[in-house]
Amino acid sequence: MRTVLIFVSYTALLLCGRSIMQPARSVWDGVYTTQQAERGGATYRQACGYCHRDNLRGDEGPALVGTAFTARWTDQTVADLFLTIQSTMPEDSPGSLAPAAYTDVVSYLLQSNGMPPGASELPADLTALGGLRISDKPKR
Repeated sequence: MRTVLIFVSYTALLLCGRSIMQPARSVWDGVYTTQQAERGGATYRQACGYCHRDNLRGDEGPALVGTAFTARWTDQTVADLFLTIQSTMPEDSPGSLAPAAYTDVVSYLLQSNGMPPGASELPADLTALGGLRISDKPKR
C-alpha cells in the first residue's frame, strides 16, 4: 500500500474559500488604523458608493453595514472579505484597485460596523488577513 501526502498551502485554502486554521485574532482587537479607514472611506465613495450608497445601506449592491454585514461575514476571515471584494469590485472593473486600496476599503467597512481601530494598519497580506476572524462584538 502506498501513502500519498498532499501539501496544500493556507493561501490556497483561502483562495478556495476554505480555511482549516482557526484565526488567532478578531476584528475586535484593533486591526486597522483610523487613517487607513479614512483613506478607505475616500476610495469607497469613489469606487463603491454608487451601488452601495455613501451610507453603506445598499441600493444596486447589498448593504455593507449592520445586520446585513454581520449576517454575511460573521465567522469568516478578513481574507475572505478582502478576496471577495477584490475579485468582484468595482463591478465594472473587478481587481482594478491596488491591494492596499482594497485593505483600506476593508478597514473602512470594519470601522463603519463599529469595530475599533488599533495602532497598526491592516496589511495587504492574505496570510495575515486569514488570521483575523470576523465575529460578533464580544460580551464584556
